This record gives sequence, C-alpha cells and structure tokens, in this order.
Amino acid sequence: MVSILEIPKTDQEHKACLKDAGWRINNHYCVVDKQGKKRKFRQNAVQRRAYLESHGLDVYLKSRRHGITTGKCIEIFDHAHNNADQSCGIIAHTQQAAWTIFATKIRMPYESMPEWLRARNPALELSKSHIKFANGSSIRVAVSFQSDTLQRLHVSELGPLCAKFPHRAKVLFSDTFPAVHPEDGGKISVESTAEGGAGPFYDLCQEARADTKRSELSGIPLSPMQWKFHFFSWQSDPANVLEAGGVAQSARMSTYFKELQTKHGIKLTETQKPWYCVKKEGAGGLKRKMKQHYPSTPDEAFEQSVEGAVYTEEMIDAYDQGRIGMFPWIRSQPVFTFWDLGISKGNACCVVFVQFIREQIRIIDYYECENRGMVYHVPQVLAKPYSWQPNDPFAFMPHDVIKRDPVTAVPMMDSCTSLGLRIHKIPAPLNKDADGIEAVRKIFDRICINLMPTDDCNQVAGQYDGTDRLIKGLSWYRYEWDEDKKIWSKVPIHDWASNPADALQTLGLAVEYHAIGGEYRGDDYIMSAHHNNMPADGEYNPLNYARHGTKQRA
Repeated sequence: MVSILEIPKTDQEHKACLKDAGWRINNHYCVVDKQGKKRKFRQNAVQRRAYLESHGLDVYLKSRRHGITTGKCIEIFDHAHNNADQSCGIIAHTQQAAWTIFATKIRMPYESMPEWLRARNPALELSKSHIKFANGSSIRVAVSFQSDTLQRLHVSELGPLCAKFPHRAKVLFSDTFPAVHPEDGGKISVESTAEGGAGPFYDLCQEARADTKRSELSGIPLSPMQWKFHFFSWQSDPANVLEAGGVAQSARMSTYFKELQTKHGIKLTETQKPWYCVKKEGAGGLKRKMKQHYPSTPDEAFEQSVEGAVYTEEMIDAYDQGRIGMFPWIRSQPVFTFWDLGISKGNACCVVFVQFIREQIRIIDYYECENRGMVYHVPQVLAKPYSWQPNDPFAFMPHDVIKRDPVTAVPMMDSCTSLGLRIHKIPAPLNKDADGIEAVRKIFDRICINLMPTDDCNQVAGQYDGTDRLIKGLSWYRYEWDEDKKIWSKVPIHDWASNPADALQTLGLAVEYHAIGGEYRGDDYIMSAHHNNMPADGEYNPLNYARHGTKQRA
C-alpha cells in the first residue's frame, strides 16, 4: 500500500500508485462538496476509517455530515472503472436524492478524471442515473433494485427509507441483499442516521453490533456472511468545535456532559461542548432531535422515535424524564391487564400489564403472540406471578371481545370468562385512530415503563414477553407517508407496531371512560392524583379510584 499523499516522480512509482485503490481514490476524482463547489476528493478522517475498517458487509450508524455516502460512491466508482464486468448499485431513499447522488458523486468523478485516464475506459452509456464503461462494468443509482446480481451495493439513509417506504425496505432485505454474494467477494455498505428504536435498520444495527462485539471479545474474525457494525458519533468529526465565546452552558447540558464521561468514558473538549450547546439549544437548534442527528452513543441514537411516529413527543419526554427504566412489580399491589385481541389472521394478541402507583401508570410487563386463540393466550397471561384484583375485573378488553374466536369459533368473551378472566369491556370510540390515540396522549405523562428485555427463547414461536418489544412498537408506530403530497397522513400504518399501540389504546380509553384510574376511594376522604393526602406507603387500590369526587367506601 502506498501513501495516499505520495506524488510519483518516476514511471515505476506512478504504476505502483495506479495499482493502489486508496491512492487512486484520493488523487483522481472530483466531487461536489457541502457548499456546492467542485473540489478534488480526498477522504476525511471518517471516510478513511470507513474505507480501511470495512469488512464486506458493513452497516454505518452515524451522525450528520460525515460524508460516508460520498466516500462509498467514490469507492464504487473506482472499483467499477478498474475492474471488468462489475455490476454496481447505489440506493437512495427518494428519486430526487438518487439523481443528485449520481450527478455529484458518479458523473462528476467521471467527467473530472484526467483525460488520459478516462480514455483508457470510456463510458459507452451515460444518463442521469446510469453509467456503463467499455470494460463491461456499470453503476446505477436508483430507489430500488430487484432481481439484479450485484458485486457492489451501497444504501444511503436506510432508516428513513424503511420508515417511509416499507414495501421498498421489504424488497431490499428479501431480494436485493441476497443478490450480492459476499462469499464470492460481493460487498454491501449501508449507512444512515437512526430512525427510531425499531424497524429493519434498527434490527440490522443491533444484530451487527452483537456479532461485532462477540468477534472483538473472542478474537474470531467475522465470517463473510456476517455484518460489521460501525458507529461514527458527532464528536468524531473534528469540524464540530466552537470557541466558548459567549456560549452559555445550561445546567442540563452540564449534567449531560458529566454523564457522558462517567457512564460512557466520553470526555469532550472545551471547544466541543459549546458546539453541542449551540447546535441543540441555540437559535434554530435541533432541540429534541439532537440525539437523532448528532448522537454521542449508539443507544442514544435510537431514543428518538421514527419520523412520522404517532407518539414522537411523548416518547422523547418519557426518555428525558426517566420514565423508561426500573419500575418493577410491587407485590403488594394488584396488576391489571389491557388487551388488543388480534382477531384476524396474522395479527398478534397483545397484553399490557399495569399497576397504578400514586399518580403513575406503571407498565411492568408485556405479552405478545400471534396466530393463536384465546384458549392459548389466557393461560399464558394467568401463569404470570402477579396478583389480580379480588372479585373485580382485572382484564380490560376492546369491544370486539364479543366476536367469535377464529380458532375455536366460540365467542371470545365466553372463552376468556370460562378460563378465569374477569373482564371489563371497553366501548368502541367514535373514531378509533383519532380518539384512541388522543386518549393515550392524555395519560402518557403518567406512564412509566419497566424496561424488561424480551425473552429471546420465545421469539422463534412469534411470542414476546418483555416490555422492550412494547417500547419498540411505540417508537415505530407511525402515520403513513403520502409520497404524492409529501406529507404524513392522519391514518397510522397497520403493521406489527400497531398491535401493541392498540393495546395501549385500550388502557387510554379505560381511563378516558372512567373504568379505572380516577380519584381514590376506599377511605373516608378523597385523594387526588397528585400526592395529596397520600397514604404513608404510597400504595393504593386503583379500581377504587374513581374520577368523580364523592366520598365512597370500598
């Protein structure tokens, strides 16, 4: 390997440089930079790391403006121009982005090459999205590839692509990726900022992260079929600095910087801190979107809900206020369940387990399983170690519980009752999406979620026990994107995430209709929902907690 900065003085040195891809990439091509100006391409620190540390199947979780797509496009261009019969593709999340990428990162490098070098392998075909060279290699930039055999593939902004265009994402994972054969030297690179703590890009990152960590700890290299995880934070960009000048550092920012150092070993410089403060809290700052666009850690990147998510603000507040964390089951208090029944084929039955502690609505557990009937679900729920409310209903179900079970053809209400559930049926709202979602929003600032990892043993059977599945669902539950109008619709997408979201709607509507969660009753005084006259132990019976202020005995 020769130095990328080497200036060859002899024919022999020049030949050695021309054989080195790293030298060619940093000396032969021009691109359009961030300011829209033509300049000679030279890898920045992140682009160089991404090039040198690549594995073959690489996923890059990143902050903004590192230029990873630019770097990968130049790598692909150089590979195609110097190797015969290579089919290469670049996928963008929108058509306009595809045309821009081709014009600035493929066509520009070709047209700016030294004339003698371009003449060695000229383009036989050149359009606004496709180039084919005389050596038989080609590069195409598009929004999707289907049934094409590829030797090189780069996917830009996979997170937004998965969120807005689920059909394209499905084709990508089921058809396009398998068309690249890493065991035969094929390479795929994927880059994106985070787009919610769920979805295909999130899953890919988590799986690659786990495999990469195991490889590092064991010293056993990843196989060609495994993905390597890379993370480039905002602080890895040397440009993200600012002299302290008149920049005020809020108490919240000071606490955040201290936590980065104590929890993650990230010590920021005195010029990085003011840059972050201005970028987040300054005029026109990113505010709550800062962690999504400029994350400090991989976990932080996924705290933000997906773009277009129904509960974006609510989930951000839950994280910021520490309402997603340790909220374990209190054994002395009863547990209540709120259901989404998943009647049609392929829909999951989802159950949220809740305790009402002081003003908090604590979600302590979650159950989800698909393609089973109530005769299976009810025993699974009752097998939990929780204590149920004596004599009174503890299972709150939507109105369609009166329908017949698709497995047994028996009315679900009858099946559940015979198996031991005491049911309270929640009436249907006038508008399921609007009214149900609004009911959840009204109580979200009281909701605390006990973070429980999903039981991996049950995932094979399509069953999930653990609240992290619920958290992922609430992060991924989103409105449908209208590509023609370029807006999010008012109708949520019905996919796997809508099932846990519907179970939470049952909880929201139960409180909305005063079935549970109002003012305390049971003593000879009324208790508000905000610590007033709270018993010393802070625990009370939520079913004896009516909204209307009359003194009542249990």
